[in-house]
Amino acid sequence: MLRPLATLALLSTLSTPAFAQSKRPPECALSSPTGDLRVHLLTVSPGDQLFTAMGHTAVAFSGGGLNEPVVYSWGAFDGKQDGLLLKFLSGRLPYYVSEQSWGHFWKGVKKHDRTLVGQVLDIPQDQAASVLGQAHLSAAPENREYVYHWAEANCSTKARNVVNDLTRGAFFDLLQGPASTTARQEGFRHLHRWPVLSFAWRFEASSYLDKPITEWERLMLPEHLMREVAKAEVSFDGAAPVPLAKATCVMNDGTYGFAPATPPAKWPWMLPGLLGSALVLLSSAQVDKLSRARRWTGLLAGMYGLVLAVLGTSGVLLWAISSLDGVGPSENFLLAGPQTWALVWAGERFSQGRPLGDRLEKAIIAVAALGLLTLPINLLPWFNQDNGHMVLALLPGLVASVAALVGHDRKA
Repeated sequence: MLRPLATLALLSTLSTPAFAQSKRPPECALSSPTGDLRVHLLTVSPGDQLFTAMGHTAVAFSGGGLNEPVVYSWGAFDGKQDGLLLKFLSGRLPYYVSEQSWGHFWKGVKKHDRTLVGQVLDIPQDQAASVLGQAHLSAAPENREYVYHWAEANCSTKARNVVNDLTRGAFFDLLQGPASTTARQEGFRHLHRWPVLSFAWRFEASSYLDKPITEWERLMLPEHLMREVAKAEVSFDGAAPVPLAKATCVMNDGTYGFAPATPPAKWPWMLPGLLGSALVLLSSAQVDKLSRARRWTGLLAGMYGLVLAVLGTSGVLLWAISSLDGVGPSENFLLAGPQTWALVWAGERFSQGRPLGDRLEKAIIAVAALGLLTLPINLLPWFNQDNGHMVLALLPGLVASVAALVGHDRKA
């Protein structure tokens, strides 16, 4: 039921003028008002802003008596509403279906210089008309709003369901096999433009993002929906299977393209942790020789503890308020969480030349021991979180900081 990815070879070489211009490829053209009803799946590449990191999907209808082409997008939201970020993080952000003209949609693509791929779907006229009616009804003010969910209800999953309706359920049947990647790997692949955010996201995400998913579930990402539509062949009314996409064209060759085919390497993220631990140990080695070394050792250990404390505490708070799947609990909370505020306090006292005290000393030893617990946990079959690189990035600095503070405090 799948054909070779011949059409996808076009995506790397085919560049066309604006979709609405006269020199557009005829196989990807919009239909005239008196022509047959034509359906386009539109895939927009990620942009330069965070909320565009995963790309975007929409469905366009033209011809069939429509006065002008209409585009349905399931990824619209009010960016000026109160508490936008909190609603998004807690899983309560309302999205809505937008119904807009082709011209308005095209201006948005050009304005942000994003790549646009259009796929003409080979769908019977009666089925296309039926789904157009459903889309129009879904965009009505009383029906258009829904609560966003990154894996189950977003612009791509909604468009995926439209494609499935257009094929009378045949598209779903093609995609029940296991996907070759996990949700964590896909997120890492798409967030590479924002390194700090990518690191924080991988820290916060729980093992939910490491569970196996099907190809159907992976269509939560616009790029994968585009690729699977290009591969699929479906049958209507008992006839021989035909390609679902009879044409695939790059409508706008923008500056921003699609995410890299494979996730970036993980090992570079281990370097800051190793560097931090090395600095703490080098500074602590001079404590008995230079009076300033004690201050620097305390400051470095305290700053390292502050990064872990902020990262971990925000993760725990996010877990407490969010209903989104994949937001905590994370095995990484053993490395960094509210408990690491003790290291901040210990570093501050040490830098001031004050003794840690028995309770604080025991507290930061417990913090280091809790972090070390992640090593055997990663070997157990019940804990399948892909966080080995995170352990290697955070644990060395944590252990080095605690060892330096406790060792010199006891010596003193």
